[in-house]
Amino acid sequence: MPAADQMHRRTLIIAEAGVNHNGDRARALALVEAAARAGADVVKFQSFRAESLATAQAAKAAYQQVTTGSGQSQLEMLRALELSADDEERIAAACAAANITYMSTPFDADSATHLVRRIGVSTLKVGSGDLTNAPLLLHMARLGLPMILSTGMATLAEVEQALGVIAFGYSGDVSAKPAPADFARLLLDRATWTELRAKVTLLHCTTEYPADPQSINLRAMATLRDAFGLPVGFSDHSRGIPLLYSNPKPLPKKCKGTKFVSSVYKTAHQSGEQSRKTSGPKRFDDDRGKNKVPEATSSAYLVCLRDSALSASDPAA
Repeated sequence: MPAADQMHRRTLIIAEAGVNHNGDRARALALVEAAARAGADVVKFQSFRAESLATAQAAKAAYQQVTTGSGQSQLEMLRALELSADDEERIAAACAAANITYMSTPFDADSATHLVRRIGVSTLKVGSGDLTNAPLLLHMARLGLPMILSTGMATLAEVEQALGVIAFGYSGDVSAKPAPADFARLLLDRATWTELRAKVTLLHCTTEYPADPQSINLRAMATLRDAFGLPVGFSDHSRGIPLLYSNPKPLPKKCKGTKFVSSVYKTAHQSGEQSRKTSGPKRFDDDRGKNKVPEATSSAYLVCLRDSALSASDPAA
């Protein structure tokens, strides 16, 4: 079932493969198989061209040096993690065969266009680091698809500004010269918010790799929904059993209705830039025989349960 349809029925589980394939197509296909076998609805990769993201002199971030050493530059590391256009098409085809939705986060305009016009994705994902990248947000919105926007590191004011840019992109006037005043003006229009509610989901995200459970603050999902009235979800960067699944108590009622949960995973015995900050696919296992979920449990809490448990509290809410 397409992601756009599933989001209206229950919480959507996105398995974040990211760059855990280390630039190897066979490993990427293994990640697709692992995500499908573990019961995720979507498997998400990252689409980029290294030269669009880093200069030859750019050093790695501290956490990247821990995971991959300091021998390469940022540009060299990113080149090794790229997937070609052909790789992406093969991976998308494998997803279709495995009955799991393919998704990818584009980090540049050309990659976003390729995902829409060549791969045929149904939704575009924006990483936290690009929430303030107005030119990229505008380009992605003009492609017309629903968008999932991670909000790690962002203030509420920055999220609002990003939504103004996206609304301008959705407005359809590609000849209009973008200006901050126009972004703000659109957010005063009720019709704008109707379209944003239909097309944009905000993900709460703690930008740490891995994220300490004490820093997660799941109630921020309720803050985002109260502030903007949009569907919300959780991008999980914690290590081990997913935080929503391992929580001994249901989330507060204000968090009920969470639509998306994204969690990073890897295949067994894997190493690389992203893999040491992630966990294995077992975290998506059904396990419904061991967990009895009451009807009052919030939909967000149903992150790792499959259809039989989810049907008890139809998360159309």
